Amino acid sequence: MLENLIIKKRLLIINLNFKMINAMRKNSTLAVGFQRVCGWCEQTARHLEWTFEPRGGNSKYVPAYAIR
Repeated sequence: MLENLIIKKRLLIINLNFKMINAMRKNSTLAVGFQRVCGWCEQTARHLEWTFEPRGGNSKYVPAYAIR
């Protein structure tokens, strides 16, 4: 039972990361919203901190640590 929950949580984290990537590809502000919503998971926040850094000077995206 506990193993199932852990697997489901990992799949959810992976899914959220894909949603973040898609939001960033479309250059939408959704990415910031996803980071706010998913603040409950420290592991995800730590991952996003490294994965979704702003690119260039005109980017709408900020690292996860700036949102928390």
